[in-house]
Amino acid sequence: MDLLWSRAEERAFEATSFPAFQHINLKGIKSDIAEILSLFGRESIFAEYTKHDISHIDAMLRLLEWLIPKATWNVMTPSDWLILVLCIYLHDAGMVVTRDEYEKRNSTDFPKYKAHVASGVRGPEYKAKVDRMEAERAERFLYQEFVRENHAHRIRAWISNSPYAHMGVSDGIANRIRSTLSKLDQRILRDLGLLCESHHLDDLEDAQKYKPQTAYGSTSGEICNLQYCAIILRSADLIHVTADRAPSIAFRIVNPTDPKSIEEWKKQIPVVAVRPVPPKDKEGNAKPDEQSTTIGFTAFFTEPEGFFALTSYVAYARSQLKKSADWADRTNRREGLLYEFPWISIDESNLEAENFLKKEFEFTLDQGKILDLLTGHTLYNDVSVVIRELVQNGIDAVRLDAFERSCSISGEVLISWNSALRELTVQDTGTGMTQRIIEQHFLRAGSSRYQDVEFVKTHPDFSPISRFGIGVLSAFMISDEIEVFTATRLKEEKARKLVLRSLHGKYLIMEYERNSSDIPAEIREHGTRITLRVRAGAQIGSVLDSARNWIVFPPCKVSFRELINHQFRSVFHPQRKRSLMHCSKGGSASTIPIQLINLSLK
Repeated sequence: MDLLWSRAEERAFEATSFPAFQHINLKGIKSDIAEILSLFGRESIFAEYTKHDISHIDAMLRLLEWLIPKATWNVMTPSDWLILVLCIYLHDAGMVVTRDEYEKRNSTDFPKYKAHVASGVRGPEYKAKVDRMEAERAERFLYQEFVRENHAHRIRAWISNSPYAHMGVSDGIANRIRSTLSKLDQRILRDLGLLCESHHLDDLEDAQKYKPQTAYGSTSGEICNLQYCAIILRSADLIHVTADRAPSIAFRIVNPTDPKSIEEWKKQIPVVAVRPVPPKDKEGNAKPDEQSTTIGFTAFFTEPEGFFALTSYVAYARSQLKKSADWADRTNRREGLLYEFPWISIDESNLEAENFLKKEFEFTLDQGKILDLLTGHTLYNDVSVVIRELVQNGIDAVRLDAFERSCSISGEVLISWNSALRELTVQDTGTGMTQRIIEQHFLRAGSSRYQDVEFVKTHPDFSPISRFGIGVLSAFMISDEIEVFTATRLKEEKARKLVLRSLHGKYLIMEYERNSSDIPAEIREHGTRITLRVRAGAQIGSVLDSARNWIVFPPCKVSFRELINHQFRSVFHPQRKRSLMHCSKGGSASTIPIQLINLSLK
């Protein structure tokens, strides 16, 4: 097997001239590990996951070229390099699963793991995801998750020859790894296992566990900083999210359906590069002679899911890098060492998206109004508040449209509930939202367009029903997947779409031509549609009863539509007039009379 050889491996190879490491065949170990990792994804276990083969190892080794500062390259010992390279080789080997292991899964702790998931302890969303799968697919998915959660502990046990059968009966792989490492001293094996396990732990600040000056021999070249090796291993693994690990051609061939895999593939495919960002002076000029402290991600997205997944991941990675920098700094000061880890920030400015506005948007708080809101009214005691807020906003948009055109009200609000998909939609044919309204009010919790000084000046006689400015914010009470379409009456040429995945996340806004098939036909001229995927754990109750509870004699037509057994039944209240009841087949709407109750706050 023709294997790549990096600068880090060249430095590691120098250690084999020292007595403590003279029996180590580094190239032979890499060749054996490459063969073991080639088994990853076989037998339909982890077949849909991102690449964890030797190419992932080589990419991590290349990252060390800049992840480890030049000054630290000069102080690292041959022992540091050897231990670091070996743990990079081995850290993901615990993910390899053979057919024999899978067939023996019930003789491990896997049944306990399944029972744990079935009990709902891991959360209703996780349980609901598994419950929707076919039995065999669910079994494989759960075993993959069981191994994934234990893979760092598995490789430590295999290396150190500790009991491991409860984490998977993997005698073949474990014996192969021990044979590969048979020339290593027992202390080295112990520490390698410790470091491989560390990349899935959060205890790297423990300098007693990861000793910064571990001696494997009497010379200075045989002293290893285990903590720094653990920090670099964790960081290199963390930032290797480029497309070479999840090539798009492989995505099309594999067509992953495992939920975890889909998230990983969509996150990584658009990432073109991860590299250091040159520091700049106050005038914005590059300072190439100074050490960078920022890692830049370059990516290009055509779908919002990848953007949301990556930005969430970047937030996590940023927090981990900051912790690692703090751990290394504290140890350096305490031990008098010079093992610098400078990375404290991630630059997202080169995350581009086609068909999205280039600017990123996020929720902000109008603090004064939020404080008044929280001290003056109890908001979150009932999930029906979501329905109340969204319907109120829709009615106000319809009323405002008529007010601005000085005509009678002709718009309407439609509430739809799909119990099979747990999708709640509130649609209105009102004014729609301009870009300014989206930025300054829709994505600013506690800020209402109707309380805006300019709005009050230009609409002194308009009195809104809604008053809190928490419409979409309240939606996060029951949903983590919110989709918004909006178009204004000739105020702006294009319609807009927002997809919101997290209250604390970033959002992109897509622009569409009004006649695009992607825009709901009912609101292409003007209006807004908000669709929520209600969380499995949210006890939403009867949507119709909630509507009845909050809506009384609305000033426009308000309709309710529910999908039952693939057929819609519709209920509407056309401005206090009763509707005749009629039924139809084939999924078309049927209407029945209903008294919709007061919108006013109680």
